[in-house]
Amino acid sequence: MLAEERAAQHVRKHGFAILARNFRCRSGELDIVARREGLLVIAEVRVRSNSAYGGNFETLSAANQVAALTDLANNKPTSFNGLVPSDFFNEVFFMTWCGFLMDPLWGGNQGMVGWELTGFNGVNMGNFYGEGMTTKQLMVSTTPTRLKPASLAQFQQASGAGT
Repeated sequence: MLAEERAAQHVRKHGFAILARNFRCRSGELDIVARREGLLVIAEVRVRSNSAYGGNFETLSAANQVAALTDLANNKPTSFNGLVPSDFFNEVFFMTWCGFLMDPLWGGNQGMVGWELTGFNGVNMGNFYGEGMTTKQLMVSTTPTRLKPASLAQFQQASGAGT
């Protein structure tokens, strides 16, 4: 089975509706365009890791995953369907970082792990979980206060706006 077909099946299995396949645009071709609720996914299917490193990216050892990403960042692949490999790497990096920091309402940052790690409190302005602090108290405090993060979905649910 072709890698692109496997990718399409994977996308469908996770509840996405495929809007287009092999969509041609000014900058090239998008292999898969899919949507689930408010989340739009554009997938570019690559099999380079299989031929260059002996397996699909997700099955490679950590060292081989780093090597594959380093090769992309350094423009090592010579046939990349007209894309500049480092541009693809930068896009993957940017999307991964955005997913790490985005509100879970939009599908990333599962369990708010990114916010926990960075100390970002989301929409918790001092009293979302009954901490009893006001925004002003937090702003003028001389000691740092680490609040438990709260997402937009939690805020909507608490305020009744999500119903």
